[in-house]
Amino acid sequence: MRSSIRGFVTASPVPVPARRPRRWWWRARLLVPAGVVLLVAVAALAAPVIAQHDPDHIDPTVRVALPSRVYPLGTDEYGRDIASRLVYGARISMIVSGTSVAIALSVGTAAGMAAGYFGGVLELVLMRFVDGLLSFPPILLALFVITFLGPSLVNVIVVIGLLYIPRFARIAHGATLSVRENEYVQAATAIGATHARVMGRAILPNIAAPLFVQVSLGLGQAILLESGLSFLGLGAPPPASSWGRMIEQSSRFMGLSPWPVLWPSIVVSATVLALNLLGDAMRDALDPRLRGRA
Repeated sequence: MRSSIRGFVTASPVPVPARRPRRWWWRARLLVPAGVVLLVAVAALAAPVIAQHDPDHIDPTVRVALPSRVYPLGTDEYGRDIASRLVYGARISMIVSGTSVAIALSVGTAAGMAAGYFGGVLELVLMRFVDGLLSFPPILLALFVITFLGPSLVNVIVVIGLLYIPRFARIAHGATLSVRENEYVQAATAIGATHARVMGRAILPNIAAPLFVQVSLGLGQAILLESGLSFLGLGAPPPASSWGRMIEQSSRFMGLSPWPVLWPSIVVSATVLALNLLGDAMRDALDPRLRGRA
């Protein structure tokens, strides 16, 4: 009896299988917002095919009509199809955000890498200029510049691109400072590679991850800023069906129907939220400390 108890006590416990990481959760965090962004991009590209009506066609007989088979999302105060205006408005938002972020990415990354790599007076001048731009609220600086230049799609793209250059410059500068002393950078310099080759082949690929994350976040911020400028009448001029202008025009007729304001507001919120969630998911996915997290 005693031996059986001793054997029972000293027996090795049954091994418990290790808990597998919840990969489905990480994939969902990345794929769901990416799917929303892809849906908006496809709608923007295929707007002439998807739109059932001319977005600028005015029909007073169907003013503020409720959603139906003919008008899936209803009509606005002028009898224009809201669904058609939304998909064409996606084109404006994608063009503005994509082009402005591309400008900010190229110029800001080049300036930040040059400041971090060369240092000295160049770093002092460039980064203090960047700090000066960051001290201004983006919406106020955009209002000042566009009021001076005049509202147009090109001016909006240029202004938003200039406003977001400092964000990419700060990220590229900090990442370059942490990378430039690594062995592979010193090896490239030792074999006689030019400064441009060292920055382009040795430094840039190793600082690309935080820049990709900032691209996703910058796209959402650019869409939000463009919508705000269009709401104030400083975006793409009429009859362009910008999301912000749709909200501004229909907000004066909310007593007749809330749908013309509700739909563009939902689309703007969902797109910006999806881009922000995509940026957060990319940041976690590219962080080596979180890859094996359960």
